[in-house]
This record gives sequence, structure tokens and C-alpha cells, in this order.
Amino acid sequence: FPYTTLFRSKNMELNTAAAVIDCISEIEKDSAEFYEHSAKRYSRLRDIFQSLAKEHVKTGKRVRMDYYSVVTDALGAGFGFQGFEAEVEMPVLNDDVSFSDAVEKAVKLENDIQQFYLKVTSALKPLMPDISRSVERVMKSMPLRIDRLNRI
Repeated sequence: FPYTTLFRSKNMELNTAAAVIDCISEIEKDSAEFYEHSAKRYSRLRDIFQSLAKEHVKTGKRVRMDYYSVVTDALGAGFGFQGFEAEVEMPVLNDDVSFSDAVEKAVKLENDIQQFYLKVTSALKPLMPDISRSVERVMKSMPLRIDRLNRI
């Protein structure tokens, strides 16, 4: 889509667990902002987009809280993610974006996030299974989000 920006973690070095958690928080914050903005622009999508915005805000907080409740600074600093990068296409909706394009962009956003979180859980599972389970819980809701969007 010509009206999208690519959220890339290259501005953030994802070489520690704390950095990955910060990246997840940024993705969730940016996703929530996308849905909040979209809810104002598309009255037919208002309820679902407001609901998705709330879910993304809650997800960002939940993952961060789980991380801080489990990990110590020493473990967080010593857990390596060399070469780890997030690429999530963060949609930007201009005035000429149609209703169907907005829904299509939202579905792609959810798929991009799901793919990144799949990489996160695989990387975290060996040394931080509690954090991995937290992200996996979030991932369980993603197919439901995508299904809700596809039914519009």
C-alpha cells in the first residue's frame, strides 16, 4: 500500500529481552493509535476499531508487566537477540483510503504483528518461558481479531 509506513526496529537495537519488550510496547502503542485514528474516520468501523485499540493498549501493558514481574536486570541484560529485528507495516490512512482498504490494512497489521510475536516467543522460550507464555496468550486473540475484521 502506498499509504503505509514500515515500523522497523532498526532504530532500536533488539539485543536484550528488555529491548524486545520495549519494541512490543511500541508496536502495540502505534497499533492502538492507528485504530483510534481509524475509528474517528470510519463510522461503520468505529466500534470494532475502538475495541481493537483497547486490546492493543491492554496487550502492551500486560506484556510489560509480565516482563518486569519475572525478569531481573542481570538476566535481561544477558539474554541475547543478536540480529533480531521487527518489521511491522504500520498503516497510515489518508483521506482517499476506502473503507475496504482500511479493513485490509488492519488485517495486514494484525498478521504482521502475529508473525513478529511468533519470532519473539521462539526466542524467549528457552530462557524466559513466563514471558514467552505471556506473548503466546496475546497471540491467541489475534486470529479472533483478524476474523472480526474479515467479517466486516
